[in-house]
Amino acid sequence: MIAINKCLIENNNINKSICYIYDDIKILDINKYKFIFGSINDFIYLNNYIKNLPLNEQILIRQKYSFWDLKVSDFLPQIKTEYINYNNSYYKQVCMLDNYDIDNFCRSNSGCKLFSGQVLDNTLIKIIKSKLQSDDLLFLSKKKTIIDERRYWIYNNSIITSSSYSKPEDHMENILNNYVKKVCNLWEPDIYYVIDVGIVLPEYSCKIIEYNCWSTSGFYNCDLNKITQVVNV
Repeated sequence: MIAINKCLIENNNINKSICYIYDDIKILDINKYKFIFGSINDFIYLNNYIKNLPLNEQILIRQKYSFWDLKVSDFLPQIKTEYINYNNSYYKQVCMLDNYDIDNFCRSNSGCKLFSGQVLDNTLIKIIKSKLQSDDLLFLSKKKTIIDERRYWIYNNSIITSSSYSKPEDHMENILNNYVKKVCNLWEPDIYYVIDVGIVLPEYSCKIIEYNCWSTSGFYNCDLNKITQVVNV
């Protein structure tokens, strides 16, 4: 069985083996379920509940989902030039951000999404400095223009399902599908993982945007039945 976040309850096409996480999660016998989630907040919600259980129960439940904090500095050496922001990139601690960094793309080195990747201006620098720890590490690079972006759910280095962030042209979807098949053989962070890829201007080249674990990735318009069939194996 699989528990998926409550925002999916209106989807009539969901596999019938799925139950939904509500605030009354205590009524569930959660030892019976495998878990995937639609957001980090859903993961944190359940994980905090699990922390209140006896240690042996915590261990059993955590064996039913994967969660990893894959940093840019972890995957960048593995994929190198396939990463969208590989060239002209650098790292900085939050406390070191200054006017030199304005108009560059910035994201946390952490995979825990301390904030979404954005192009820096003075206001955003002030917000980051007020919200993050001064020694948190940031990854910065020249900004890119993405004309199409897709999320792929991967199991055992094969595509299970995918979803576009916008409605792509058919030929672009085919290009991205073929690209993902290639990069799946380049590096495998886990047996289950999610990869976001895009087509970048001005060269119209395919690039990797980021990796995520299954436990905290939004589903968008992916085929949930295909995902749950794999998890139920």
